Amino acid sequence: MTLRQNPPPFVRSQYLVPAWSNGGGASVNGVGAPTFGNDVDEAVVFGCASEAATSAGCTTTVVSPSNTAYNYDMTVWYPCTSPTPAGTNCCFLPAVGYPTPFDDWCTSVGSNSFIIAAEMTLQPGESLDGGTYADDGGLP
Repeated sequence: MTLRQNPPPFVRSQYLVPAWSNGGGASVNGVGAPTFGNDVDEAVVFGCASEAATSAGCTTTVVSPSNTAYNYDMTVWYPCTSPTPAGTNCCFLPAVGYPTPFDDWCTSVGSNSFIIAAEMTLQPGESLDGGTYADDGGLP
């Protein structure tokens, strides 16, 4: 996937992916829920940038192709209609389970499409693939 505009301002990013992928899923109150993954090619592409730029936002269904029971609705604003913290430029609110929008980073991937990215923060002893490594004095 080619990031056309506004690449994420962080060193490492995770991307909003379908709630069910690779044999596992995330849910809230029995429906799919936002989850982030490391592979930009698995990112959910939103084809509604012009609607997301309005005060109503873009309301759409995030589809989990391998298990549609994990599909969920959400609204995205790009840019967000309220001030956002540094390092964010959009916000989204799933239809079920969350009282306030999440602030993250939207990146254009087409003339009317975008993906959502979040900063990836590694914990001490954690590798990029989610595994752990021994403390070897900083060696890669």
